[in-house]
Amino acid sequence: MDNLVIDDEIINAYLNGEDLSKFKDLNYYEFYYEGKKTDQLTFTPPSADYLDRASRITKGVKDLLLNFNIHSETQVDSFLGELDDWTKNIKIALVVGLPLRYMRLLKHDEETNITTIVIDIVNSMNQFEDDNLFYEDFMNYLKYAICNLLIDERLDLKTEDLSVFFSYELYIASFADYMAGSHQTALYEQIPFMKSVIYDEYRAIYHAIHHHEKQVEKYLMFILGVNPEMIAVASTGKHYLENLSIDEAVKVYKAGPDAFIKRLYDEMHIKTMMLMPVLYKIANYWMLTLGIIYGIWTGLVLYNNFLIQIYLFYPFVLAISALLRELLLYKMNLNTVKSFFIKAGLIAVVALIYLFIIF
Repeated sequence: MDNLVIDDEIINAYLNGEDLSKFKDLNYYEFYYEGKKTDQLTFTPPSADYLDRASRITKGVKDLLLNFNIHSETQVDSFLGELDDWTKNIKIALVVGLPLRYMRLLKHDEETNITTIVIDIVNSMNQFEDDNLFYEDFMNYLKYAICNLLIDERLDLKTEDLSVFFSYELYIASFADYMAGSHQTALYEQIPFMKSVIYDEYRAIYHAIHHHEKQVEKYLMFILGVNPEMIAVASTGKHYLENLSIDEAVKVYKAGPDAFIKRLYDEMHIKTMMLMPVLYKIANYWMLTLGIIYGIWTGLVLYNNFLIQIYLFYPFVLAISALLRELLLYKMNLNTVKSFFIKAGLIAVVALIYLFIIF
């Protein structure tokens, strides 16, 4: 088993009913926006109502940490080789008091060179009614975060160029999720709003990097604010890697961040990403145009039966167009397979009912 350092002082204080205000100035509760520390009160101690479940969850988390073995839990050996004393720069802090929307954070101490994986037990467990689902999510994130930190440590990037920084972070996040097998990117792909927002910003960043535009800072700050571990933007890189054998993925990893980004672009993954939203917008305008034409044509039919035989088949053009638009949503990962088939089925049923009526 790996000897992970666990800081449980804050969670123990909460479970023992102690005054938590003594912890409010710790850097775990410092938050930054666009590189500046915010003045807002971020320490948010939870109610005592959660004590019983928090106690049970904390015990389960500690058991998982004490039995954690990076070699059996992940694929790091294939990519990183020997990992002697890898836990020396990583600490796990079990806390409460983060703002309600925060479940976990990464905090780095420049002086000690230690990065702390901060887990808010109460905020995290409240996302899951089932304890087992919580433990699964916790382990997935733990594996991702550790792989992320180990890759980052080996790159040791020193740059003020945000476009270079973004490329490295995309490389790190993509391989971290792949090595960990944690499916962290899938969590964001299940949230259509989050996925679409990150997706649009990612395309904008890549365009800014490609054309050396100053906008890259604005876009990058947005993503770092929404998702500092860069999990969401790793989706394209992760999906690309999943289509490779482990040996091929290792070769791509060893080629480095620049080669990885170039390979993504050259092999059309990013080009496809950039094309899909354009096609979807065209599909929306096409549906709007068809609707306007249908409305005008309906008026003409009612007035003097204008081309009524062709008019009767017009709804099928609308149905086919709607199906194509749903397919684009699915291909853009903004729709699930289940959702696509439900909508496609409804469109088909309505079309068949219409066909039955007119004939």
